[in-house]
Amino acid sequence: MLDVKLIREQPDLVRARLASRGAGDDAKVAEVLSLDEKRRKALGEVERLKAERNRVSKEIGILLSQKKAEEAEARKNETRRIGEQIAELDRQVAEV
Repeated sequence: MLDVKLIREQPDLVRARLASRGAGDDAKVAEVLSLDEKRRKALGEVERLKAERNRVSKEIGILLSQKKAEEAEARKNETRRIGEQIAELDRQVAEV
C-alpha cells in the first residue's frame, strides 16, 4: 500500500515505480491526487466552520448574560446552520 503523502509529494516517482512493475496507470495516480485535494479542502473548510461555530457560541453566552434573548436565538440558529454544513462536509470527507 502506498502512503498518500508519498503520492502527493512525489507523483512522478510513484508513476515511474508503478510503470516499472507493469502496474502503472497515470489515471489512477491523478485520481488519487484529485481525491486527496478534495479531501484536504473539505477538512480545511470543516476546521474553519468549527472555529466560527465556537466563536458564535461564545457570543451567545455573552448575549444571554446581557439579557439579549432575541439576538442570542438568532445566533443559535446560525450555529445550527453551521453544524449542518459541518455534518455535510464530514459526510463528503468520509465519501472521498
